[in-house]
Amino acid sequence: MRVSPLILYVVLVFAALACHREEVYHSPYAEVGITIEFPATPALKGEIGEMSASTKENTIHDMKIWVFTADDSHERVSSMVISPEDYPPAGGARRYALKVSRSFASALPNVDVFLLANSASVGLQGLKAATSWDDIHNPEKVSSWSEVRNALIGQDYFGIQNPVHSVSSETGLPMSGAAFNQVLRGESSALGIRSLQLTRSVSKLRFVFSQMALEGDPSAMAQIKINKIVIKKNQIPVQEYVFPNVGYYPTYESAAYEMDGPGTNVASTYSPEKYMWVNQTPVEYESLLDDGVKLGELTDCGVTYLRESDKKIEGEIQYEVTKNDVTTPGTKPFSMSDAGDFARNHIWTVYGYFIRDLSLQLAVGAIPWDKQVYNIDFSEAAIIADPKFYVDNNTAAAVIYNEADGYTDVYVSSNSPVVAYIPIQSPVGGRLLIRPIGQDDCFELSPYPWATIDPNNPIKLLIGRNNSGGDVNGKITLSFYVEAGGREMDANTELIDTKYRFIVQ
Repeated sequence: MRVSPLILYVVLVFAALACHREEVYHSPYAEVGITIEFPATPALKGEIGEMSASTKENTIHDMKIWVFTADDSHERVSSMVISPEDYPPAGGARRYALKVSRSFASALPNVDVFLLANSASVGLQGLKAATSWDDIHNPEKVSSWSEVRNALIGQDYFGIQNPVHSVSSETGLPMSGAAFNQVLRGESSALGIRSLQLTRSVSKLRFVFSQMALEGDPSAMAQIKINKIVIKKNQIPVQEYVFPNVGYYPTYESAAYEMDGPGTNVASTYSPEKYMWVNQTPVEYESLLDDGVKLGELTDCGVTYLRESDKKIEGEIQYEVTKNDVTTPGTKPFSMSDAGDFARNHIWTVYGYFIRDLSLQLAVGAIPWDKQVYNIDFSEAAIIADPKFYVDNNTAAAVIYNEADGYTDVYVSSNSPVVAYIPIQSPVGGRLLIRPIGQDDCFELSPYPWATIDPNNPIKLLIGRNNSGGDVNGKITLSFYVEAGGREMDANTELIDTKYRFIVQ
């Protein structure tokens, strides 16, 4: 299964298991919960900095996550290869559980986090991530911090030697995200870092042209051809670091990049100025150009996907004008406004139009391909619960308030489950996700892992002992999330007043 998301951010939530286990059972790991969100594209609101993209430009084909300690040792903390059936839906989110050692869960050092999608598009499928708990710290199974951090998009990918004009339906575009030296914050059962954006690792060039149409006989118009578009040498790096925040590669291509023109007469329009960017949102402007091409008023020279550059990109357009059987060649220089305008995940559009005197005018713009930070509004999916999550004390073997940490300890009988109620009323039709934190293998929950939200049928949760694993003891707390409209929301504030801890022994 393939989905077409535009990637926006990753939130890490660390479930550190501080509860005690008896000698009869000892789990070798704790868990790191990672929620990856993929807002839909193109966006509905058309904020500045957001731009539509084709399905192929958004498609995820493979995805891997790595977590390392941020100190000089850069120890392998955890990693994961995400299988295609587990990719988040377009415009949605999904939570992944990465296993981590108990010693890490107790110490919680700062971490470096890397996320890579579509590794095969840049020949980096050799970067290894764990597929099982036994592989987590195995150097033969998991790439090192140095291998991941310094991974390069080589000269054979998205450069001037082998320019890419269309996205492969098999490998897509490279996408990545990285965050360094992240401080874990929050309570022991829910620690997190700042959001991490997943963005395309390359940028996109587009050239479009038009000429002013004349009233009367169309044959009186000049014949105008774009012969070549040239980007000067020493501007595109010979390689590029696949992860952001690492820096620019210091060596540049010594040859110029030359792109042939379409070889046809430039399309005409009575109002070429209407295709200039004049305060439109990027989504609106991209749609405007697409419509102009469909109407035959713009000549599109296609797109090129290139490695990013910290240089101020400069070049020239070579063209010829034929009027009254006389052909006159011409050139027009162009440049970006500032160095760094061709950073990754940007689209650079050059609109050239010939006015009545047949001179070429240029409008050049560098635009973020899509917005970098998504502010998600859940106002239409408010969480409402009255009363909040509570336990029927009569179904428990014992209920004891623990003054030391403020938890209410609920002891589960060996022969019957504890009954709890979650009277959540909104968002109707959404899903309440129920996540045990602790020794969850000692328990059986029903319903689990989720229940449909129906205000007419409060959710009845059964918390029983798992007798299949032998005579073991354990403790869990419960955390709640709501999934609605393809988004996942933390529901603990709305659902929990009394902090319950469930115990089997």
